[in-house]
Amino acid sequence: MNSSFSLQGVFHPYQIELKDDGMLIYSWADNDSCIQKAARFEVGDHVWCKCGGQWKSGRVVSHNCQQPDGVFRPYQIELKDGLLIYAWADDDACIQKAARFEIGTRVQCFVATGVDTGQWCKGSVVAHKYEDSPGVFYPYQVKLHDGRLIYSPTDDDKCIQQLVAHAPRVGSRLCPYPKPPRRLAPALGRVRDEE
Repeated sequence: MNSSFSLQGVFHPYQIELKDDGMLIYSWADNDSCIQKAARFEVGDHVWCKCGGQWKSGRVVSHNCQQPDGVFRPYQIELKDGLLIYAWADDDACIQKAARFEIGTRVQCFVATGVDTGQWCKGSVVAHKYEDSPGVFYPYQVKLHDGRLIYSPTDDDKCIQQLVAHAPRVGSRLCPYPKPPRRLAPALGRVRDEE
């Protein structure tokens, strides 16, 4: 972005190329009524929104919404109970992406055991938006299988992953199918089982 653009001798703070058709337009002023940063979340995205001092889960239903008092807000969110609320700003203090894992999900967390070392420990998600100290929230609180309560500092695979159950052994009580053939008969396309 250049600092200003001239159109018919009038200077404008921004020249914008529209995504849809490539058309160039100009912003008349450098304020939120003329130009705003692109939204971080799309309509339909599941998010957490701060409402009345608490984090609530919902989905984005519209962008740049006008409240009944005439003030525009970056998002309108429909909560799980159907209530419509507004995000006051498009920043992590007001709105964040929703948690990947529901409460009760079995996970493994990377737990530091030293300055540069750690290990993966199994547990279950027991809370979302865990508040470690006033105003400091973490995506998850996890109860490890050894009983310790920890928090995940971020919601990514470097810190927390869903535990995937291993496939049952073929021929076991959980997978009663017979053992698969050991090799295919050459050229005939028939299957031969060798014991």
